[in-house]
Amino acid sequence: MMTTMIFEWKTLFGEVRTLDSEWISIVILALCIVQMVRDYFEKKTMQKTIDRLTDKLMAKDYREYVSMQPREPVQEQPKRKAMSWYDDPNIDDDEREKH
Repeated sequence: MMTTMIFEWKTLFGEVRTLDSEWISIVILALCIVQMVRDYFEKKTMQKTIDRLTDKLMAKDYREYVSMQPREPVQEQPKRKAMSWYDDPNIDDDEREKH
């Protein structure tokens, strides 16, 4: 393959440097690949937004839309033991009798 010299210059130390068309084509190819990857991720996020909005439009009302969304599991917090009835008025009557 024959490469053509596109640009030639001298460095401060007197060396002659050249820029070949082969290097330019490699740089252009690399930039195209980077742009394609960027476009892929941008389209992926746009598609997620479109899907979410479509689900919202297709639902009868907000309640149906919320029911289609995955829910996070609720973790139950351990209940603390009350010191007395006065300290914690939310204790059930059954639990008061046990103390």
